Amino acid sequence: MKSKLINPLGLLLFTPFFAMLPLSKAQAFCNQNTPFGLFQCPGNTGGHQDMTRNALPFLRTTILDDILDEHLFQDNPLGNLNIDYIHFDNSNFTGGVNYINNQYTDPRVAGAGGVIAEFDPSSPQPFDATDEFGQLLHTAQDFYSHTNWVDYNPANVPVPLFDSGTGLWTVPAPYGVVNRGGINLLVVQGNNPPPAGVTFTVVATPTGLLRLVNVAGHPSGATQGLVGGAYGSGNQAPPGATIGHGDGFSAIDDLTTMNKDTNVRTNYAQAYGAAAVQTETEWCRMLNLTASRLGFAGSSIPMALWVDPNGNPHPGGTACAISQGSKSVQVSIKSIKVLNDTDPFGAGELNFPFVLYRKDFTKSVRTEVNSISVSSGNFVPKTFLPLPLTLDLNNLNDLVITLQAWDDDDGSDAVFDNISIDPDDVLKGITDFFPGPTVRTVKLITPGGAKSDLEVCLEIKVLSNRSNLAPQQVESEGCFDTEIPEPSSIFGLLAFGGLGLMGLRKKR
Repeated sequence: MKSKLINPLGLLLFTPFFAMLPLSKAQAFCNQNTPFGLFQCPGNTGGHQDMTRNALPFLRTTILDDILDEHLFQDNPLGNLNIDYIHFDNSNFTGGVNYINNQYTDPRVAGAGGVIAEFDPSSPQPFDATDEFGQLLHTAQDFYSHTNWVDYNPANVPVPLFDSGTGLWTVPAPYGVVNRGGINLLVVQGNNPPPAGVTFTVVATPTGLLRLVNVAGHPSGATQGLVGGAYGSGNQAPPGATIGHGDGFSAIDDLTTMNKDTNVRTNYAQAYGAAAVQTETEWCRMLNLTASRLGFAGSSIPMALWVDPNGNPHPGGTACAISQGSKSVQVSIKSIKVLNDTDPFGAGELNFPFVLYRKDFTKSVRTEVNSISVSSGNFVPKTFLPLPLTLDLNNLNDLVITLQAWDDDDGSDAVFDNISIDPDDVLKGITDFFPGPTVRTVKLITPGGAKSDLEVCLEIKVLSNRSNLAPQQVESEGCFDTEIPEPSSIFGLLAFGGLGLMGLRKKR
């Protein structure tokens, strides 16, 4: 779903309405920087935005800001705040998990789709993917605040994740069993009616919190139940397993209600910590899902355009955590010819992120050159080419090479942004793999794919354990190893002779 900006004037007009909303319906992990400070985190810290920012510090600021906006969108009292599955309220576990999966996989329709569809390398829309990703992160984070998952053993830190995989979330079956760090929990969802002979009783934790559910008579043998906080008439837990949502900004009902939205609520810190790790896990899941469905040309979009040039996108404790390799490969860019600068009004102000990464996303290196004025049909001057990169791997066939690009449409600021008046244009970049030591031209988005907006000459060398490789020598496939345009481009020759192209190289 595409997000829409919240109109502050509209919110001002509805402020009296917000004030009348029941607090039990107006909560999730708290938000920061809310319009007019409504339902804002105590001290304006410790909410969804801080959690996301701290979990994903390796993203470009503009990308991260666009993701953070979606937390306010999901908690808009006139919109998604009251949809229970978006917040794992009312024990709607299947709804919440299906929502997360759909945010990843929805096809692009009328210009809007799920995260993966927006990374289509033939028509990349990375600033649309931020919307869907931010929205699903909100839901994934709320699971830990709005259910009793954490409350069963809060001393077990870090709290085991509900779903730590790299594929789609596993949809829990109503009255099926899920494992929480060695504890089998019955998914208590569905009251029309629950399985015959099964009974539920809300009981207290050792510290006196009425947030646990005892189960008796279920064929699985599970004796404890997973429930979400209830409000209104949509609760899907039967009466014996119902625990109210509660007021997230007060401890007055902390002993008898569910939420862990702010730091005045018991087990907030444990819920916050687990949600932050889940956020890191979603980054890794997103990369793997995109690669599995679009190929590595798709995952190259976030790896190059979302990640800051100084970023380290390999969170510890996830499947994408850094590991070391025994072999090293160096890739140099010998030339870049711009086939389409995407700028209809003259030369593009182009920026080129150059990245090497492993197919399992456990390590990457990157560099970037910025603010280079080049028009279609011309070469990037050699003095402004990205510097060579070296990546260590255990299996040389795990190497992914990508060069992406964007055109600064709001001036040569070298900042990848989505300013509504004139958003930056994304070029169709190239993604390639290890063919053996070679020099060759890459003109396609990915081998066997559509034509790129760039024609790139790559030199690939193996720096260690070369005895395991054949051929040993670097073989050339006849790249244009020059910044001079093809002879047929007379105007290009004149341009390179007289424009005095300017650029700035940044080494990370």
